[in-house]
Amino acid sequence: MNIGFFLMLLIGGFGLLLFPGPVLANRIIVFGIDETGSFTMRERGLSLAVSMIRDLDGGDVLYARRITGRSYNDDCSLFRLKVPPIPPAPANKFDRRAHLEWERQVKRARAVQAEAISILSNLSPVRAPKTDIWGFLAAAADRFKIEDGTDMRMIILASDMHDNVGCRIPLDLLGSVVVVVAFESKENAASTQKLKSYWTQTLKSCKAQKVIFLPPDSQFSLRRPAKEGK
Repeated sequence: MNIGFFLMLLIGGFGLLLFPGPVLANRIIVFGIDETGSFTMRERGLSLAVSMIRDLDGGDVLYARRITGRSYNDDCSLFRLKVPPIPPAPANKFDRRAHLEWERQVKRARAVQAEAISILSNLSPVRAPKTDIWGFLAAAADRFKIEDGTDMRMIILASDMHDNVGCRIPLDLLGSVVVVVAFESKENAASTQKLKSYWTQTLKSCKAQKVIFLPPDSQFSLRRPAKEGK
């Protein structure tokens, strides 16, 4: 029996199931934090990213990048995090040596996650004058191509999505799920809906599987069903 994992978006206390897949599938996630002056939800976006890191499983990979006026540039990279594998807890509770080794591996994985969390928690703003969404998406697509053995790809942006660089290029997002978190709706409902519609259609034309916009007061989690050893 194939037990599926889920990506859970907690919206007003309710969960939204994105899509199922094998529970042992590795995930590659590219996260971008908008560092431009027009985005007012920077701290909220970073807080959600910290929660995401805590939800990662062994084997998951997360790239973190800044979104600036030159988002494709390598100096926008913050880190690449790969969580070390965490084996299931030993079945024999009396095997002290096996339990000590398992605890060592769990602590190693948690230490790697803690280091990434520290980087984001202490990240200074840069106040970039322009927003290059396309450069960030191109950088994400590049990283999808170099990661082997990946069964789920995600792009997560904490951004207002107001690209004002306009360097659009053909992209293949390889069936990734795109989630825009901490997305603020403006006074003009029509212009906000138009922006969301534009990016939804545009990203799907770049072979994104799904595009989701979440407001700042929505919770976001990458939790999978609890399994032994997590």
